[in-house]
Amino acid sequence: MSSVPPDFRTPGQHDVDRILYSSAYRRLTGVTQVVAVGERQLFHNRLAHTQKVAQLSRRIAQFLNAHPDSTGGLRNVPGGRIDEDCAEAAGLAHDLGHPPFGHIAEKALNERCDDVGTDGYEGNAQSLRIVTKLSVRRNLRNLDLSDRTLNAILKYPWMSDHPEPPAKGKWGAYLTEREVFERVRGVRSSDIQQSVEAEIMDWADDISYAVHDLEDFYRAGFINLYGIQTDEVVRAEFFGRALAEWDGALWPEEQAREEFNEIQFQIKTVEGPFDGSMKARATVNELGSSLINLLVSSSRLDADGRLLVPDKLRRQVHFLKQLTWQFVINEPSLATLQVGEVKVINDLFESLFTWLSTEKKRPQRLPTRLHDLRTMAVDEDYPDEDARNGRVVADYISSLTEDQAMDLHARLHGYTRGSVQDTWVSY
Repeated sequence: MSSVPPDFRTPGQHDVDRILYSSAYRRLTGVTQVVAVGERQLFHNRLAHTQKVAQLSRRIAQFLNAHPDSTGGLRNVPGGRIDEDCAEAAGLAHDLGHPPFGHIAEKALNERCDDVGTDGYEGNAQSLRIVTKLSVRRNLRNLDLSDRTLNAILKYPWMSDHPEPPAKGKWGAYLTEREVFERVRGVRSSDIQQSVEAEIMDWADDISYAVHDLEDFYRAGFINLYGIQTDEVVRAEFFGRALAEWDGALWPEEQAREEFNEIQFQIKTVEGPFDGSMKARATVNELGSSLINLLVSSSRLDADGRLLVPDKLRRQVHFLKQLTWQFVINEPSLATLQVGEVKVINDLFESLFTWLSTEKKRPQRLPTRLHDLRTMAVDEDYPDEDARNGRVVADYISSLTEDQAMDLHARLHGYTRGSVQDTWVSY
């Protein structure tokens, strides 16, 4: 009889592997980053974004571990070293709770969950719920991740019932996950400070959003980088709108303009619209690489072991992210699609909630996953049956890809006859 060899992996490496092999992770290939999955072959979907957040998280952690003299605060990090594996695992897990169609669907689900008496819906809290309760590994209903990784996943390390949340409309755990939240946070369960690995994941997420979406939409012809450099009207209009979207501390216009000009210097190599040529592809790759190198290598630890990113860089990242907002997200062509996507989510929630609430005699007729989620939720504490069913429906919708959401919506509303041979709802 062969024996099982001793495990050579650290807890953090275990966590990376378990997330990578989970169905919740694979699902992200069918979920929006900014535009719909399949819109263009080379746009980032949510899985590609997640992979790059994980890679950047590891690289930032490695950079900080490798430069103790310049960072200064490693002695105050647990164990004297940032856990690079936990930082990577947090990057892999950070968007598992992202519903079909992205943040607009997150908002719609939050409103629907509020309506039926649950403590709302938040993608980051859903990520924690997925890895600790909804995922299946062998005979376990969780991924059995280490507490350090679970703490690193907590981008918003407070519960949904926090009386004064630092970020409006954001939280890291539902009431149903209070026990695991308090265990992971330990004596710091009332503290709202991220762990250092969570800070790294959060910064990596910002970098990826700012740089990789910029690359996507410059290539696609949406973001007019050349016009910002050469056309005063385009530049002034973008600057004014981007500055108006800043919701942080005071940012005097003169200082903002100076920092905007520094970002313009970073994109000076762009000489015109993207034309697909070798030179254009090399230029956009060089732009992304230089921005990432700048943002990663500027990271430091303070004396208390907290991630320290210069305020100027955070403000400049705001400008980079605003390029996507002003040239893509705020455009009518995307906004009209999003109105329809919100309707799909609202219709799905209403139909599934009604079906779940009224189907008593033949529960086997429900979609299999929905039925399983209801069975699991029986052991959880909710104010009433409506609140329980609302959470179950939200759990189910957030487990779908966008194609599955559209297909199920069409089935439930008679837009297509479908086929009994389309069996994805049965598993």
